[in-house]
Amino acid sequence: MDGSASFDEALAAGRDMLDRADDIEAVLSLMRSRGYPMIPCIKAVRELLSVDLGEAKRLVHHSRTFADERPAHEAFHGSLLALVEKTDHQRAVQQGNERPQIG
Repeated sequence: MDGSASFDEALAAGRDMLDRADDIEAVLSLMRSRGYPMIPCIKAVRELLSVDLGEAKRLVHHSRTFADERPAHEAFHGSLLALVEKTDHQRAVQQGNERPQIG
């Protein structure tokens, strides 16, 4: 994976694969084998399938190609949500909008 020229080549290969009736999973597998992580693959899915960002993320996240990364990404996402909720709660307590939790 080296620069946008290589990404454009991978995208062209993905278009060819889809034109030959391969599915997006095959395209993701090709891109990962070329060293592309999830984020460039999400960008490729958006371009190749003309879907919005949320759908592209869902397709890549739930793909077989990236199944090995899913548990770590979900754990990170859960930790991030917990941190946001804790911060929101602390802010509400500081502003006097909520009582502190005991325990």
